[in-house]
Amino acid sequence: MAKHSIAILGANGALGAPVLAALESSTFRDSFQKPAILITRNAADKKNTDAVEYRSGDLVADPEGVAETIKGVDVVISLLGFTPEVSQAAEKLVSIVKPKLYIPSQFGVDVSSVQSVFPGFLLGKKQHSDALRSKGIKVVDISTSCFAGDAWLYEINFHFGVDQEHKSVTFLGSPEQRVAFTHLIDVGRTVAAVATADPAQLPDKIEVQSGVVTPKQVVELWESRHGSKIEVKAVISKEQALKDAQEDWTKNGFQPQKFFYYLNVIISQDGLVTDKNDNELVNPGESLWKWEKF
Repeated sequence: MAKHSIAILGANGALGAPVLAALESSTFRDSFQKPAILITRNAADKKNTDAVEYRSGDLVADPEGVAETIKGVDVVISLLGFTPEVSQAAEKLVSIVKPKLYIPSQFGVDVSSVQSVFPGFLLGKKQHSDALRSKGIKVVDISTSCFAGDAWLYEINFHFGVDQEHKSVTFLGSPEQRVAFTHLIDVGRTVAAVATADPAQLPDKIEVQSGVVTPKQVVELWESRHGSKIEVKAVISKEQALKDAQEDWTKNGFQPQKFFYYLNVIISQDGLVTDKNDNELVNPGESLWKWEKF
């Protein structure tokens, strides 16, 4: 299989550095046509390498111009935060470029699987992928469940019911509930593995995980890191948590400030753990890398 040319949209978020590190690693650096093109709003202060070339472009303001900049690439990867404006612009760009493979910014929860908990939750992500598939574009969504690494899970733990200000936690469902996580380093490696694979051999959706953790373990880790005790304020049954959350959802709809609360409810309903994943597809027998630990 010929090596793919790659373009990346956005690299300033949580996944930018891990994806670039993976592509520049000895594992993947010889698996794609170098350099990969990275679109950023201002490339003037960026330093090109033999593996990555930065180019200026504003996807939302000028999707056609950005499409011209990356015309002819085989793989387009979006690491941009999801908004309706970004989604619309990315759809226009991908429709023009017509890559052999598009990896959208779908990282995190499996949107389809959580609709029974919160109908419409992040549904725009699924609609974005479906719209491009209907145009004949090969789209691979990557679900990673909870992020870990940097501050994620270690300091950013609000989606496990932690109130750091008052040093308390409200568990929704069992404190021993299993929750899948993927370390940011492994997310980057997974993106690199998918981007350099044969698109014809890839399913439309790939689920990976570095491991499994429990809300209790997340709380205990924070306690050990800070030398401070977290008080268990309440343990609310998963049934009651779902009832309360769905009543709020029906009445108020999606509220951005409650995003971590929604994730907490989804966790309580087994929404971020599965006994089946695609780890072997992207990293057979851990032959490419060893999955990170919590």
